[in-house]
Amino acid sequence: MDQGRRLNQLKSLAVALIASGSRFTEELIFSPGMAIKSANNVNLESSQTQVLHKADREILSQCKNMLKSGECPPLLVVSDPVQGYIVQADETIKDLTFICEYTGEVDYLKNRDCDNSYSLMMLLEATNPAEDLVICPDKFGNISRFLSGINNFRRESRKKLNCKLVRYNVDGEMRVFIVAIRKIEKGTTLYCDYNAGGYTYPTYNFV
Repeated sequence: MDQGRRLNQLKSLAVALIASGSRFTEELIFSPGMAIKSANNVNLESSQTQVLHKADREILSQCKNMLKSGECPPLLVVSDPVQGYIVQADETIKDLTFICEYTGEVDYLKNRDCDNSYSLMMLLEATNPAEDLVICPDKFGNISRFLSGINNFRRESRKKLNCKLVRYNVDGEMRVFIVAIRKIEKGTTLYCDYNAGGYTYPTYNFV
């Protein structure tokens, strides 16, 4: 890809993060006063988890290293009058392309009861609800925080879905990844389902 085009993509993300008061990270962050790292333990999960096996972990590692070096999927973060910021494909993205990991600070869901952020992401659904964890990208995050969510209660909105959020057990810890579930043409907005097929998260205000 043309170097100038790549720099423009990275610049669009930097501008959006700065405008949102957020700092860039490609990792989960465990800050003082929030959840501790050991709280992200798959043994606390209430349901069976998908395990990321060795071969897939190697692919993930390669993808993460590429992201860190600036070799990202061709994505632009664009200002939008309704949603604030959205993510669009800057060229065609193939089906099953790894988009990114959902990153940010990790906190207990119980601490976020009054949080009006639309970007909270469930990380660990524990047998004990008091141990549920969420990813909070308001202060630290990456391009994942700008992905558009579908309105689960509208059929037309569900048709826009072109990315999937998947939770995996990676070396005993839960992680959330975003993957394209079909071919995404240039100029198309990326949409994911924050409810993963359910209706727990209030998405009435989503497009």
